[in-house]
Amino acid sequence: MDGFEGRSSLKTWIVLILTNRAVTAGARGNRSIPFVAAVNPYDEPYEGAVDPDRFLAVDDSVFPRHWSSVPPRWRHDPEDHVLQEEVGAVVATACQALTPAQREVLILGDVAGFGSEEVCDLLRITPANQRVLLRRARTWVRRALELFHSGIP
Repeated sequence: MDGFEGRSSLKTWIVLILTNRAVTAGARGNRSIPFVAAVNPYDEPYEGAVDPDRFLAVDDSVFPRHWSSVPPRWRHDPEDHVLQEEVGAVVATACQALTPAQREVLILGDVAGFGSEEVCDLLRITPANQRVLLRRARTWVRRALELFHSGIP
C-alpha cells in the first residue's frame, strides 16, 4: 500500500499489479521447458542417470557426495567404443531428444570445445542457465549410454 500514489483508483492499481505479475510469470514459463517433458527414447520414466545410492552421504566426513562405488567398466575400453558406429548412433539419438537449448550447450561445450563463458556469450544465457542446461543434457546422454551398455534395447 505504501506504493499507492492515488493517481488511479485502488482497484485499477491492484489489477495492474496482478496483470504485470501474470505477464512476468507467463514469460518465465515460456522460456523454459520442464526436463520431465522430454521424451524418453526408451519409453521408461526418467529416474536420473545415476542411482543416488552410488554416492556417499552429504555429511560424509571425508568425501561428501562423492562416488561410493566406482561406476562399472563398460564391456570394452571406452575410447574403442566411441569409435563404433553404434555408440555414435546412441549419442545422436539421445541428443535429438534434448531440447534445442540443451543440445546447443552440449554441442558447443563438449563437442566444439568452447568454454562456458563463450557458450554463454554465444547463446546469450546466464552462467547459471548454462550449467543447468549442460548438466541436464549430459545426464540425458549418460542415461542413454548406460542403457546401451547394460544391453537394454
